[in-house]
Amino acid sequence: MKLSKTIIEPLYFFVLCGTLVSLFVHPKLSSIGIILLSLVWIADGFTREKVRAFAAHPFFIACSLLFVSYLVSWLFSTDKAAAAFAIEKKLALPLLPAIILSMPVFTKKRLQQLSTLFIGATVVTMLVALLISLYQYSISGDVNGFFYHNLVSGVRLSAITASCFCLISLVLVVHSTLGKRYRNIIGLFLILCMLLLSSKMFLFLLFILGFIYVFSLKVMRYRIILLSGLIIGLLLIITTSNPLKNRFADITKFNTERVLAHQYKTEEYFDGLSMRLVYVRFSKEIIQEHHAFWLGVGTGDAEVLLQQKITQSGMYTGNGTSDKGYLEYGFHNQYIQVWVQMGLLGLCIYLLLLGIAWIFALRSTAKWFAAILFIFSIGALTDTWLEVQTGLMLFLLFISLGIRQAPTLNSKQLSS
Repeated sequence: MKLSKTIIEPLYFFVLCGTLVSLFVHPKLSSIGIILLSLVWIADGFTREKVRAFAAHPFFIACSLLFVSYLVSWLFSTDKAAAAFAIEKKLALPLLPAIILSMPVFTKKRLQQLSTLFIGATVVTMLVALLISLYQYSISGDVNGFFYHNLVSGVRLSAITASCFCLISLVLVVHSTLGKRYRNIIGLFLILCMLLLSSKMFLFLLFILGFIYVFSLKVMRYRIILLSGLIIGLLLIITTSNPLKNRFADITKFNTERVLAHQYKTEEYFDGLSMRLVYVRFSKEIIQEHHAFWLGVGTGDAEVLLQQKITQSGMYTGNGTSDKGYLEYGFHNQYIQVWVQMGLLGLCIYLLLLGIAWIFALRSTAKWFAAILFIFSIGALTDTWLEVQTGLMLFLLFISLGIRQAPTLNSKQLSS
């Protein structure tokens, strides 16, 4: 029996809340969130309007086409088990958009509660990470425990994932209805966390979004204050000895000849940019050698072929223990990985998906929508969000919500 709207809407909301929080605890818990959302969706019944709401929606169609591409890619994979596992991880691609695009539209209050919950979960997670690092510092005296992966190892996150949480939360804080004092305090705390996490790409995204935000302010005094703070902060980082400066000094080690070389010494060091560009070259070679320009080499074989390239080139592959050297790193570029896995056709579908999302984001008056989509679009140049549960869930949840809640977000009576 179909549940009434007074029951089904709160059910959707509370399960969504639980799903968001689960991303901070353990990625596998988010799978339970998808199952619960599916059960609520089924209990809601299937009317013609509900089916039309998602089945005819271009974003759902694009997500479904990308999922079908993963299914077809299984046929071209030698390692069928790995390809099947990749398909299993992508089940959320058609399912989450279908659920969110056809569920009841939330009120502005509900949206603000979801936003506040995500911000709160991020702040609590980073506070716990800082306390763990502080405790470890009291024992070891090593200040490096406050930076990069070390900072969030105690809460079982990577620096990249934690930076993503912080930057998305910062975007939501800026456009929230929280009091000005709370926005300032939380915003400064999140910026501090991002500096400690030291992800180059996310600090770059922070700079770009911050620059856009500063020049969107109507009051010139606020522009001057924020720009002055930014300049002072940069000067302090540049002129003092600190781990963050050392992270960015790594860029100076970039060497074009190293990127173009075909053979390396085991002890040869690769900075982040050089490694990614070498992997781009490896990807091109894999495509050419397997004549896989249009359809790719298959989702089951792409990673294996990249690892073969790394090994054959002489790059460091570990010491035989838990250290796997450069074999631990994947393609580090979502666009390149989709191209290698599923060829140009798969890449075009992925770009179509992003293009559709951007059309809705640019039409929306909710500035956070475009900002979060910008994070995922540019961040995909250095990371593979579709390949990890947390990244895929974050992308689908926020983009689908931004599209579905357009009637509320675009209301002239409501601020963005």
